[in-house]
Amino acid sequence: MKSEQNCELMKMVLANDKLPTKEKMDLIDELRKNNPTSSDRWTYRYAI
Repeated sequence: MKSEQNCELMKMVLANDKLPTKEKMDLIDELRKNNPTSSDRWTYRYAI
């Protein structure tokens, strides 16, 4: 369940047009650190 919540948070970060790309990358990086299942370092690069 935690990974589902983390995924939803990542989607919210990516969908927010008010955030600059750098901030999105930083936020997703922090989310990754808290969830080992999404620790792929390419996550934000594929999403953005």
